[in-house]
Amino acid sequence: MNELTSAMEREAYLLEYIHHQLATDEAAGLKTWLAQIAQYRATWRFDLCQRLIRAIKAEELSPLALGLAKNDEGLVYAQQGQWEQAIRCYQHALALFDEHGNEAGRMTVLPNLGNAYYHLGRWSEAEACFQECLDIARRHGHRQAQSVALNNLGKLYKDQGRWAKALDCLQADLR
Repeated sequence: MNELTSAMEREAYLLEYIHHQLATDEAAGLKTWLAQIAQYRATWRFDLCQRLIRAIKAEELSPLALGLAKNDEGLVYAQQGQWEQAIRCYQHALALFDEHGNEAGRMTVLPNLGNAYYHLGRWSEAEACFQECLDIARRHGHRQAQSVALNNLGKLYKDQGRWAKALDCLQADLR
């Protein structure tokens, strides 16, 4: 019983700490929240992910912070194979980033949205997401995002039997 009580107390403290951080320094609070939800996702603790998601939804966040939180909520659903729910989260995040002209935010969400479409067999929508991510990444010189987009496109083309396009993407990533 003591271990359970101790774990519950740690969770309550963590939520209060994140709340305080978000109120005083949104960027620091969001960084803590994102790191914690990533840790919970890595250990398949979806119950704790949902507690963090409920907690952050109660906060007054900037559109950027809310967009990043919605993206991570989508990741939680995606990891559980709940693709339609993940898509709704990603689309909400994109809408927030679009409202404020935040291409970097779009570039973060588009591969996740594309992967959700991919898993549902909605390949033309997946391709559009990966291609847009690649276009944004090239405009901003973001090499890592270019690599992710090219690899996603290459995998999609390979799975569609479009071997020449798949090879082009993978070779472009090596340059």
